[in-house]
Amino acid sequence: MPIFKSVRGKIPLLLLLHVFPGRSLAQIPTTIDILVIFSGNARLAAGGVGILETKILDAIRGANNAYTNSFASQRIRLVHMEETPFEFVDPGDMCASRDRIHSPADGYLDYAQNLRNQYGADIVVLVTNDAVPEFGAGCAFICGYDAPCNASFESNAFASVKWDYLDKDVLTHELGHIM
Repeated sequence: MPIFKSVRGKIPLLLLLHVFPGRSLAQIPTTIDILVIFSGNARLAAGGVGILETKILDAIRGANNAYTNSFASQRIRLVHMEETPFEFVDPGDMCASRDRIHSPADGYLDYAQNLRNQYGADIVVLVTNDAVPEFGAGCAFICGYDAPCNASFESNAFASVKWDYLDKDVLTHELGHIM
């Protein structure tokens, strides 16, 4: 039996058992809670709060449909979404946006960590209007590349997605890097 035998073909068994030590597969959580924060620039570019929030909800539905269709056991649940109340200029680089929401004391979106704790989110996603296409449509820390794939990776469970790529499976793709 290969060491990376998958659960239903998608989730590496070794990884799951490593991230959740002392638990059987039946005890491993399958719902991943997501907190989404969006910039005012993303709201304006999308045409308003209602339109952007609908795109976010559709992207979450799309991710869950992809998991269902591929027999993956995880599902994501939106626990909270809001526009950042602070003046925030999208830096034009998706990874810079990710870093701004990840770093708790860099002067940008420092309250994101508190929101994450308040809502019990496993992953935080920043939706932006970063406009420089050569920097991609999203960015996330990669489990096993940016940090070891174990319980300590939780502190790196952050991603950014350009608002107009929400309907192009970019959210699902970026979450895959984290998972």
